[in-house]
Amino acid sequence: MTDLFILFVFCFFLLFGFRFPSIAIMGFIWVDTIKPQSLAYSFLNDRPLSMIMAVVCMFSFMLNFKQKQKHTKLNLLGILLGFSIWVTITTVFSLYPDQAWVKWNDSIKVLIFSALIPFFIANKNQLEAIMIAFSVSMSFFVLAVGVKTIFGGGGYGVVLIPGRSGVLAESSTFAAFAVMLIPFHVFLAQHSILFSHIPLKRSMMLGAVALSVLATIGSGARTGLLGIGILFVKMFSESRRKIILILIAAFFGAISLQFMSESWYERMDTLKDVGNESSAMGRVVVWRWTLDFVQERPIGGGFVSYLANRGKLNQYTDNRSLAFQGTKAFHSIYFEVLGEHGYLGLFLYLLMIFLVYRMLGKIKKESDDEWIKSAAVMLRVVIIVFLVCGAFIGIAFQPTLYLMIAYSICLNNLHVKDMSGRNSSDKDNAYASK
Repeated sequence: MTDLFILFVFCFFLLFGFRFPSIAIMGFIWVDTIKPQSLAYSFLNDRPLSMIMAVVCMFSFMLNFKQKQKHTKLNLLGILLGFSIWVTITTVFSLYPDQAWVKWNDSIKVLIFSALIPFFIANKNQLEAIMIAFSVSMSFFVLAVGVKTIFGGGGYGVVLIPGRSGVLAESSTFAAFAVMLIPFHVFLAQHSILFSHIPLKRSMMLGAVALSVLATIGSGARTGLLGIGILFVKMFSESRRKIILILIAAFFGAISLQFMSESWYERMDTLKDVGNESSAMGRVVVWRWTLDFVQERPIGGGFVSYLANRGKLNQYTDNRSLAFQGTKAFHSIYFEVLGEHGYLGLFLYLLMIFLVYRMLGKIKKESDDEWIKSAAVMLRVVIIVFLVCGAFIGIAFQPTLYLMIAYSICLNNLHVKDMSGRNSSDKDNAYASK
């Protein structure tokens, strides 16, 4: 039955995706996030569904090329493509080419796909639809872990599918993404166009927020606690209803206390003495090694170049009780990009994020459209959570950030179109009054 359901959903995206690029984009987000082929048990197991949907997207883009939208942020598009070229160059000169090209294959697909999305999203309904595709796909995992937490199955190391990559590769990664989903649920509860006629829409979204919080707690990851704290601070600063937000946060906090296990308290208690905690100090040690590594190799070592730190980490700590064996990953988006793609790679990466964040702030100030304004606020909050949580986990090339960049450019396209329409209307009215 699982295979038949996956096949039904996949065929829907397949059939309608050729005609409507927005549906093809939704299908790609769904396949690339959930990876349904790994959930299948029989004829769909390990089939190349992601590659098939990527091909569908390309054909859909070509068939509907005449309908493409005007791209209002060519500077961002240029930086995104420039970053794509640079990570390809560093892969050519990588220290570990066999492993590097595997990560490059996943990363370049997301980078190029994100650059193309803004050309084929024409209105709010389509933009909200691809936002919902991301939200629903991610919520699949949140629902599973959230329900497991309710029944006492949470704890650090929760992974639904052993050996899975991406969202469920590690508890801290999962917790960060669970927190990033909360602003999406809040936005859809207040401003959804597609869900506007669904009964109990707000209650459903409130339940989704509750599950996201529970799933974050259930992960047992300290990154999740940090993410929730940053999320509250950022939402509080952006909100016009601060008292209501405090009451809602207090409500969710009181409920969450009922599901916090003893192991959760013990793990959070390690934050008091990070200097002697191997996981935290391991990050510091590998960051120190990375700074020395790029001194010798300014262009970086290519994807997965952390493999070069094998046997070299113990010299970067004076704490002899902490012995580091083998290799250790970068555990930070900043050091990940720096170590893999050097100073230029990190510059392009941060410049891209800075320009997107500033653009969203401009939209927030200028727009009179409540949907556009609220979407800009929501995306700014998600990006801040990503940047803070990403300081401690290696998710620099996960699809989420690049989808947020694509959504932001789409939103700017709509904002520019809306402003142009208003200006034209104002001119017509002024002319008529004369």
